[in-house]
Amino acid sequence: MIGRDKNKRIAIFALRAAACALPLLALPCSCLQGIPAAGILEITEGIYSLTVNDGVNGTVTVEPEKELYAENETVRLTAAPAAGYVFCGWNGDVDDGESAAMEIVMNGNKSVGADFSARGWTHLVYMAADNDLDDEALNDLNEMEAADTGGKAMTILALVDRKAGNGDWPDTRLYEIAHDPGGNSASIVSSRLASPELGLSADVPGELDLSDPVTLERFIAYAVRAYPAARYSLTVWGHGTGWRGDGDASTDGSIPMKAVAVDETSGSYMTIALLGEALRDRGISVIGFDTCFGALLEVAYELRDAGEYLVGSEGPTKDSGWDYATLFSSVDGSTTATSLADAVADQFKAGYAGTANATVSVIRLAEMGALQADFDSWATALAMRIDAAEKRDALRSALFDSSRIDAFWYPGTSSDYYVDVSSLVSLANETIDDDGLIAASAELLETLDGAVPRTWSDEYAESARQIGVFLIGVNDSKVPASTHSPAYTQGSGADCGAFVNDTGGWVPNADPDAVSALNRIFYSVF
Repeated sequence: MIGRDKNKRIAIFALRAAACALPLLALPCSCLQGIPAAGILEITEGIYSLTVNDGVNGTVTVEPEKELYAENETVRLTAAPAAGYVFCGWNGDVDDGESAAMEIVMNGNKSVGADFSARGWTHLVYMAADNDLDDEALNDLNEMEAADTGGKAMTILALVDRKAGNGDWPDTRLYEIAHDPGGNSASIVSSRLASPELGLSADVPGELDLSDPVTLERFIAYAVRAYPAARYSLTVWGHGTGWRGDGDASTDGSIPMKAVAVDETSGSYMTIALLGEALRDRGISVIGFDTCFGALLEVAYELRDAGEYLVGSEGPTKDSGWDYATLFSSVDGSTTATSLADAVADQFKAGYAGTANATVSVIRLAEMGALQADFDSWATALAMRIDAAEKRDALRSALFDSSRIDAFWYPGTSSDYYVDVSSLVSLANETIDDDGLIAASAELLETLDGAVPRTWSDEYAESARQIGVFLIGVNDSKVPASTHSPAYTQGSGADCGAFVNDTGGWVPNADPDAVSALNRIFYSVF
């Protein structure tokens, strides 16, 4: 390695000694006195030294590695950070300070150093694009490359699974995102990686099932081993339908409700319960959902022990999703988890201002236990007060009146129907005027303020605290289904998620006489 002794300097006047009849250094001093200074300069012209300083947090490889270099000789330098560090740029006699591999032309004596910083973040993007979002995956990869990430102590890893038959590359690839100086171009400049944990090669096609939680677990394990950092974030990218806890279809069987990570090659998807198992105790700080229906009670409660923050939308979003160029340009290695969550909300706000029903929420996962408990108590209080057909019918009618409640579904399709919790509470208080219910509502809303510190929506700006909860499936005319899925019903024997198992005051029960809000609204006979 050149330049290990940082004070090392080569005596240039001795470089051409071999060209003299006698070795220059062997000449007596009296001989040297007769040689003019210009003669020494002439015989050393075009021979240069290179000093490389690489420090304790990384190394620099020099090719070719020599003591001296001829004029205009090209030398390639490659910076390799130590474990837990990131290359942040070059210093000294260089023009290109961004790429870890660069070439310099020896047109003079040069001294070059590499700067390394401890990695503050490793950002993981889990891109399940083996479906009709295939094209959007490439767009978002290009956005990541367009981000101004140079010199920042963070790494972005993207695991991308694309759709078969797309005419490009249909397999699964792992990338370390590199900055593209050309901006958001059509090509991918990032390095393709090999991962023994995932069984992926850097140059041989491989196909992974991203609906399998084991794939996600191995992706995280690889990132922690190969790119250790002070903090980690995970973005769940692709389709999202919310609470789903098993493999059932929608209420009329027309559209499968697929939760997250839809994989058409395997014909499967990942349930929210399995997502929670894959993320629990993995050291993730911020979990983002670049999907539809991520900011839901059911989802956040399942992930309550999996991270510090969840950031997502309580309703449907556009296929174009997040603006990754803006997001990753706005953060660096010193960014806190709170600031990263806010940065996700900021880019969404900037990109979707003026878009009807656009909404994004920042959720504190540590507060989800308290929020679920207060919601359960409130729902029980509501159920106890729905004691007549008139009250039930009035509330039920109001729940499907978009002018009276904030609700989210896929218009024109058979889909799940979600209502905003704070809107639901206000509607219930309006419909059933009861002091006890109003008191329970106040307690719930106070907890909601702490659990959802920030929301932006096109309708309310940042004045609301939005998180959704499932009501029932609806058909394309928003007519409610005749029954709930067994996976959203206590006592059904189905494999239900944590929210369904723990929130008996809200979810329906297989026993129609059980006291729960959804039982009273949809199944009780008065």
